[in-house]
Amino acid sequence: MNLNLVTFNIRCFGFDGDYFGRQKRESRTLFIKKFLEQNYSDTDCYIFQEIMNPLILDKILPKNFQIYTYQHEYARHMYVAFACREPLRIDNFQTIDNTAVDDKKSRPAVYGQLIAENKSKINLIGLHLKSKYQYTELRKKQCHAIANFLGKQTNSAHTIIAGDFNSHTKNKTFQKKDDISYLQDILSPTVHWVQNTTPTYLTENEDITLDHFFVSDHLKPKLSVYNLEEYAEYGAYRKYFDQISDHLPVKISTEI
Repeated sequence: MNLNLVTFNIRCFGFDGDYFGRQKRESRTLFIKKFLEQNYSDTDCYIFQEIMNPLILDKILPKNFQIYTYQHEYARHMYVAFACREPLRIDNFQTIDNTAVDDKKSRPAVYGQLIAENKSKINLIGLHLKSKYQYTELRKKQCHAIANFLGKQTNSAHTIIAGDFNSHTKNKTFQKKDDISYLQDILSPTVHWVQNTTPTYLTENEDITLDHFFVSDHLKPKLSVYNLEEYAEYGAYRKYFDQISDHLPVKISTEI
């Protein structure tokens, strides 16, 4: 069976892209829905980040998608969420302990068993690690918590980890290695990084590769990053930023 997964950080979705939520509305819904329909209609499972109003996430998805997320009391919480095309489903959905930097505000990593049509199981983890280049040690700590969690799983299913790793290069962090190298050391041998150096986060000053997949060694996925230049409607950075996000979707296609 072929499985298509997409990780996508939709900048402050539900708050119109504004972290402070001054408008408490979302004007990009139709743009994002059309964008996903045109470019990711074959997606089986999304791993979303920065969902600030999960109650309207269904408005950008086809009707046959089931959404999985958690509850949080903080008004400006950035949720991590799964969305799977039926008949695929997520069992045993839960947050992972010690992955939120601040339990009162911060986003945890989430876990669930993705059950495919042929009853195959995937240990699926979605995450949104601590942002800013100066927090390498916190990101390492978060990945250690994920590695410990995976070490306690007793099933033999393949594992896929996806999301916004906020991984910076050593020339910005002043560490000995790039963040992604440290995180790969922590998460191996359970999973390996699906190598990608194409920028996934866009600003007017720089482009950075923040969004990644890690998968079990037996999986051989094909990875792609959305190319802004492919579609004239979203071809300009400013227009994409205003209508969609500051991150580009990253997709893998793999046999399971």
